[in-house]
Amino acid sequence: MPVHGKSLFVTAGGILFIVICTSFITVPVLNASTKDELLYQAYCSSCHHPQRMGTTASALLPALLKNLSDKDLADIIKNGLPATQMPSFDYLNDEEINMIVAFIRKPMSVEWKEDDT
Repeated sequence: MPVHGKSLFVTAGGILFIVICTSFITVPVLNASTKDELLYQAYCSSCHHPQRMGTTASALLPALLKNLSDKDLADIIKNGLPATQMPSFDYLNDEEINMIVAFIRKPMSVEWKEDDT
């Protein structure tokens, strides 16, 4: 038969363990000033880089996208690209997708630092 005091200690210890562990979890803060940028940061930046320079996916520079129409880009975001790592974002509505397209069409401003060269 379990001793009530021991069960209470184990439960309290488990709760304390969870509190200690979750205190080290950090939630990323998205540094975005507009809704289109917020959408990009939330759904695209982990692969395409926060400044659109590309990481595990291609860079989303306006010069590289000039041969794709806004509809092409919206279709790629909505449906993904087969045989690539680009997933579909079919749960985003058309307005959100169009905002992402507009954001990646914006000219970029890159601030180079001396140690970046």
